[in-house]
Amino acid sequence: MARPIPRRAERGSILLLSLLVLTLMIVFVADATQVAGIEYEASLHGANDLKLEAALRYGFETARAHLLQDVSDTEIDSLAEEWNTPLEITVNDPSNQQSSGREIQTKAYGNQESQGGGVKVTVEIEDEERKWPLGLLVVNNEAQQRRRREGLVGVIDGYREQTVADVDTGTAERMADLIMAFVARKEGESAGPVPRAPTRSQLHLFNVAELALIPEISDGLMFDQVDDEGRVIPGLVRFLTTHTDLQININTAPLSVLRGLFRADDRIIADNMHDYRVRQDEELAKKGDSLSDKPAPAEMRSRVEERGETAQ
Repeated sequence: MARPIPRRAERGSILLLSLLVLTLMIVFVADATQVAGIEYEASLHGANDLKLEAALRYGFETARAHLLQDVSDTEIDSLAEEWNTPLEITVNDPSNQQSSGREIQTKAYGNQESQGGGVKVTVEIEDEERKWPLGLLVVNNEAQQRRRREGLVGVIDGYREQTVADVDTGTAERMADLIMAFVARKEGESAGPVPRAPTRSQLHLFNVAELALIPEISDGLMFDQVDDEGRVIPGLVRFLTTHTDLQININTAPLSVLRGLFRADDRIIADNMHDYRVRQDEELAKKGDSLSDKPAPAEMRSRVEERGETAQ
């Protein structure tokens, strides 16, 4: 009996069915590979998030411990104290064979650098009283307003000194006037599109960054910038504050804030104070001592206080 010969239509159907099955398998494998890749990346991000959270918690607790110790040590803060040294924290990857086995390693105050890969966090503690308090602008006396405006002009005129984005005196005066008008705006009034903040204090600011809402002051003046050589040009928010009791720590304040304590004709005193402090820091750094017991000279502190400013 002769074997039946398959028809061409049947052979074509089998070929198409095979191609369809092969295509479906390729799509399935590609989809499974993509899903596996996404899940793998998600697991890596999740592990990094856990390490980052651990580093942040460790940094926060360490910073709080330093602050509590500082309160018990001295009432006079200086930049030569231990809290002013940045704390570098690394949470290592347990799978890294070079890891020493400790989950959290730190590099702080001259300790050995941590080994292995992982998430790195740098914790810095900043003295808020080293900044010029905007609350000084909330005064009703016209003579005091002029005096405080002059101080604010001194801060703005010097906060970018010796950088490519230095602010000239005319610009500093215009910015000071805009900031004073913004701070003093009344209920129902606004500075451009910005209404007055409903705060309990007379300052009507939640934080210094709100000054960036003043239309005539650019973000480039308010916040940090980077020049062509990679150097950071500080923003004005680094030098003003809303979170102090109007005290300025002359042992930690930058030169521009020190100048904001004096009238224009007396700002040489601020320069002398800053130079003295730098020399003391250098001498004490060589000895390994702290400046916490060596505040600015009494004659300098008294000259600040005589001008109606409270200095610590």
